[in-house]
This record gives sequence, C-alpha cells and structure tokens, in this order.
Amino acid sequence: LHLFQCQNPADGVIRASILSTEGMLFSVLGEANRAIDCFRQALLIYQQCDRSTNLKFATVMFEMGSLLSQQGQYDESANCFSFALGIRRHILGDSFVVARTHYSLGVTKASQELKTNTDIASASHLEEALRICQQEFEAEHLQSAIIVHALGVLNERKGDFLAASAWFAKERNMRQILSGEDHETVASVSADLGTCYYNSGKYDFAISTFEDGLRIILLAENDRSVEVAEALYKIASCHDSLCNYDEALENFHEVKKIRESLFGMESSPVIQTMLRIGNIQLCKGEVKKALDCFSEVLGIGYASDSVNAVEVANALYGRGCAQFCGFHLADAMKSFSESLNWKLAALGEDDPGLACIFYQMAHVYLEQSEPEEAITCFEEYARLQKLETQRNLHDNAEICYAEGIVAKLKGRQDAALSFYKQALAMFDTLFGGDHEKVASIHFDIGCVHSTMGNYEAALSHFQTCLVQRRKLLGGHVDVANALYEMASIFSQQGSVQVAVKCLTESDKIWKAKLRNNEKLISVLLLSAKLWKTLQCYQAAEENFEQALEQAISLYGQEHDLVASILLSLGEFLQEINQIQQALFCFDESIQVRTALYGPDNPSVAEVEYSKGVALLFHGDFED
Repeated sequence: LHLFQCQNPADGVIRASILSTEGMLFSVLGEANRAIDCFRQALLIYQQCDRSTNLKFATVMFEMGSLLSQQGQYDESANCFSFALGIRRHILGDSFVVARTHYSLGVTKASQELKTNTDIASASHLEEALRICQQEFEAEHLQSAIIVHALGVLNERKGDFLAASAWFAKERNMRQILSGEDHETVASVSADLGTCYYNSGKYDFAISTFEDGLRIILLAENDRSVEVAEALYKIASCHDSLCNYDEALENFHEVKKIRESLFGMESSPVIQTMLRIGNIQLCKGEVKKALDCFSEVLGIGYASDSVNAVEVANALYGRGCAQFCGFHLADAMKSFSESLNWKLAALGEDDPGLACIFYQMAHVYLEQSEPEEAITCFEEYARLQKLETQRNLHDNAEICYAEGIVAKLKGRQDAALSFYKQALAMFDTLFGGDHEKVASIHFDIGCVHSTMGNYEAALSHFQTCLVQRRKLLGGHVDVANALYEMASIFSQQGSVQVAVKCLTESDKIWKAKLRNNEKLISVLLLSAKLWKTLQCYQAAEENFEQALEQAISLYGQEHDLVASILLSLGEFLQEINQIQQALFCFDESIQVRTALYGPDNPSVAEVEYSKGVALLFHGDFED
C-alpha cells in the first residue's frame, strides 16, 4: 500500500490499486464492510479506465465475492465469482487460479442451492476444479482433497448419502496417503464418512469407520474426551439400529460417564444420552428400567433451567412409549399429549420433530379400536416426515410404511400391499435381513393377505415374521401375536392340530408377559373365540373366565366391558349346553347394563335377546 501511495495518485489504475490493497488490508483486519466498499470503488475505477477484463479486475472481483459469501450474500457473491472466472479462464486457461475460482463459485452455488432448494450446477464447478487440480498437481494433493471434501458435503446436504459416502471415502484415502493413517484429518473425514454410511443404512461400515476415527483420536496426547464421547455415541447409535442392544447400551453408558464428568448431570449432552439409554432399555423389554430412566430425566428437567423444552418433550415421549409397552394406554396417551404440547410450543406445528409423537399416538388409538383417530395421526406423521429436507432411506421407508398402514385401515388392501412391499425393500436394504422393523412389515403383509383370503401367502409372511421375532425378541408379546395369526389361518385351512399348537404357545406367552392390563383382556377374548372355533371348549371357557376376572379387577363390576364379556361367556356356555351357567351370565350382564344405561337401552335388549335364544333352545318357551 505504501509503495502504491508513493506513485501518481491521479493515475486511475494506481488509484484502483490503492483501493484494492486497502480492501485486502481491511479484510485481513476483519472489517469486511469497509473492505467491500474499497473493492466496489476499485472496480468502478477499473471500469472507467476500460480495465474491466484484466487479471487485477478479476482478483478484486474474487476477493469481494469471498467476503460477500462469508456474509451470506450468495447471489451477489456468485456473480462476482462468475465474472472473475470468465476473465481468468480466458487468460490463464487450466491453471490453479482458475481451479480455485471454480471451487469458490461451486461452494457459493451450493449454499444458494441449500437456501433455495434448487439445483444450479454447483457440483459441475467443483468437479471442474478437481479436474484442473489433478491435472496441475500429482494425483493425491491437499487442494484436491479439499475439493473432494466439498463434493462430499454438497451431496450430504442434498440427502444423497450414497454419493456423499463415495466422495468422503475418496477423501479419506487421499488424506491417508498425504498425511498418514493416524493423522487427525483422517479422523475428521472418518466421522463424515461414518455419518453418511449410517444415513444410507450401511451400519456395519459406519461402525468400522467410526471405530477407526476413535482409534486416531485416542492416539492424541492432549485430552479429547469430548470427541471420544461423540465417536462412542455414533458407534452406539449404529448398534442400536442393528438391534445389537447390549453393545449399544455399553457404549451409551460409557458416553454418559464421560459427558457427566465433563459437563455435569444436568447438561444437554448427558440428558440426550440418558434418553437413548431409556429407548434401548425399552427395546430390550426392560420397561421398568426405561420408565425409571425417563422419570429421572423429567425430574432433572422440571427442576433445572438447563434442560430445554425439547428434551423435556423427548422424556415425556419416552415415558409414553414405556407406558404403551406396559399397555397402560390412558397414561401413554396423556404422556404423548404432554410431549406434543411441549414440542409445539418450542418448534411450531410444521417441525418434523413432532412426527414421532403422532406415530405413537396412532398406535394407542389402534389399541383402543379408534381407527379414524389413528388414520389422522398416521397422516400427520407422514406429512411432517415429508417436510424434512434431508430425509434418508430410513425416513423414506418409515413414510412408506405409515402410508401402508393408512391404506390398510381405509380398506384399500391392494394399495396397502404396494406400500408395505416398497417399505420392506427399503428396510431390507438398510438392515439386510433380521430386524424387528422387517419382521413387523412381514406381519402386516401377512394380515393384508389374510384379509384378502390369500392364506398361503399370509402364512409365508407370518412364518418369516415369527422366525425373526423369536431370534430378536425371544418370548415377546409380538411373538405371540404372530403365533395367533398363524393359528387363525391353520384353523381356516382345517389344520386343527397345528392351530392348537400355535395357539397354546401364544396363550402361554401372553399370560406370562401381560399382567393386569387392558391388552391381556383383549387377547384372552380373541384366543377364547378361536379356541371355541377349534372346539377346544375347556381352553375357551378358561380364557373367557380369566378375561372376566381381569376386567372386574381393573374396572370393577359395573363396567360395560364386564357386561360384554359376560354376554360372550353366556353365549359360549349356551353353545356347549351349559344353560344354567349361561343364564347366570346373561342375568349378570343385564344387571350391569341396566345399572349403567337404564332398562330401555339397546345394549340391554341385546343381552335379553341372547338370553331368550338360550331359553328357547332349552325349551322354556314361556320365559
């Protein structure tokens, strides 16, 4: 700048050089606005001197474009880079300076694309920059690695995780050659690569990549506990997705220990980790432990200002899931509603973070036999998920699955099958075989085929579901559900002995796992009716009576469910010619419904009719 000021300031080119150099100085000093003002004045003088096509003009354009990009003024920045690129490419051809300009223009256009959700050829500029760099330098060069990284980030932001992982893998290989396999830059790109593998469902690759990054971090002489915890958290998340729950829990507990020592018990990183621990305990069927974990988070959240609204909402959501698994449906719905209110206040009504709550509320409505409300919730879940700009394959599969459930509930069986099969293909790609989500879709496909009368196809899917659920869940309620559906089909096909075997096992699991809740009553009634169809009357009577005992225990004598079970039991006893016991059940049912609704209610008439039929068959014509 001093040398320029010693020359003739009346000379326009000298004056422009002074202004551009002052702009460089202000840029270095962090005074971006003053720098941009200088650059604008310099450009104006160059244009007046008819020097708007020389390299100095291009340099000023480039520097101003860089500052504007830093300020988020991407449109004007892109114009500056484009102008500079045109001049430099015309004069210099395939040089590093041209490659650098392509790179800057590509990165700026990528920011524009992200902001406007459009495609304006950012990748082509980055790829051209890479071509020139690889032509100018040896194959593995730092500048090339930087450009490859930008291409990875670009694809990751667009949600194309497979393409992004290919670029990050290329960068990782370049960094290993340039800096050695134990360099910290290799650890950094390993984190990016592992994340893309995770988002594209390649969980085994993600684990090995994250573990290699962790290995490098642990070699560092300085304390890098934060990064260690982050790497372990990602590894645990991969194990969770693969249903390797013990490995996931082990890693999450280690993360909690590290983060608690770094940030304290009430910190957001610790709360986040505790929520993941609770979720995995739930997946393992450890409902009590999960409920205790979520309750602990809520206790911290209500007592401390450091826990934000979303974390409280997530803890309420987790508690709701635990209550749902225990089939405490009213409590679960209350927790989900509270969670929804917290998230609505924090995020607004169009945030994809609300989607999971609607999904679980839908399942509560299904258990409560409220299909219309369930459909509304599933549709809202799908709508919110589709608002996510960076959906991965797992998100798309979940949306497809939810749309299949909606189609099934609306009676559109062919559409349901189509959605389920698309979701199954995506989940197969993600998990490559045995996984609870894959098993669940096989179960749902089986239900659709069964409804359509395609019993052989239904049986095939139920058997696949059963094999996977036995392997993953052991003696879980969901295993019993698959066995019951198979028993129903074997019954339809006349294979009584196989049906009895399946139903016996499902009964055993249900009665062992479900205690004192609404779900046990509903499955006992389903089972009793199937036993009756199979003409296994002792088992049918036993289940009807147990369902009645459970209902009285939960709701008391004067409840409509008690009256309904008494009616069903009475009709069953009448069928097997135990008339006196049947009449007793009918009288008890009439008494309960009369007390609840009055003597002229249609529900009372329903029982009176069944009692009349029993008396008719017994020959008591006057009664």
